[in-house]
Amino acid sequence: MIIGGGLMNIDISLIFGDAARWIMPVLALLVAAFCVPSLLKGNKKIGVTGYLVNEANGDRLPLSGYEVSVGRSKACDIVLGYNTVSRFHAVLSKHKNGWRVTDTRSKTGTYINAEKIDKPRALADGDTIVFGNAVFVFVENAAIEPEQAPEEHVEHADNEETAPADEHADYIIDEKTGSAYRIDGLITCMIGSGDDVQIKLKRQNVSAHHAMLVFDDGTGKWSVTDMDSTYGTLLNGRPVRRMTQLDDGDTINICGSTLTFRTTGGESA
Repeated sequence: MIIGGGLMNIDISLIFGDAARWIMPVLALLVAAFCVPSLLKGNKKIGVTGYLVNEANGDRLPLSGYEVSVGRSKACDIVLGYNTVSRFHAVLSKHKNGWRVTDTRSKTGTYINAEKIDKPRALADGDTIVFGNAVFVFVENAAIEPEQAPEEHVEHADNEETAPADEHADYIIDEKTGSAYRIDGLITCMIGSGDDVQIKLKRQNVSAHHAMLVFDDGTGKWSVTDMDSTYGTLLNGRPVRRMTQLDDGDTINICGSTLTFRTTGGESA
């Protein structure tokens, strides 16, 4: 369409054509700006921050990442082979103040403590969750309460020394405070300054998710990895650049905090 008058002829189709060429890239950039951070957050490793415990057999299903989908489909993070469970039944999401569960229009519904939910519901440690007829208990992997450091030996009045008890235990000991954090029984243990970590270090320059300890069921051994922290993690004085296995007595240094890994008693379970 051409609008003409006097000395000026204007082709409107050319104007809109030029606008379309720059509008579309701008829209694409706006979509990327909103979506990419969310995707990156969803894929970020945060360790295991909770479990779903199957009441039927006691199996512990770890919750890691910021969103965990539950359903019968193999595309879900947690796959439940129950006919009463929908293909995409529910989503558990990690937030700053804890976990929430949202029913994703399942046929049989999602129940928290026997109450059917129709909107996102916050979860508390020990809550019962039912997907169809599959019953689980939510267990939060909360911060570890420090305890007294284990003794290397027991000295009796006759000055004879005996070995520690045969019970197996794994600890992280803060050398400055003397606090001991028992970690056996966990799958992962996050160390940092954030509110959702298992071992919190109140020290300047410590990243929210600074380092993570990971237990290998196959070897019965713990390893440590740096979580792309700002100031890095040292193991026995050397930078941690990949997942590295821990031995009894190894020291982890995080921004001036020295943490010693100790394993006592018999073999780990």
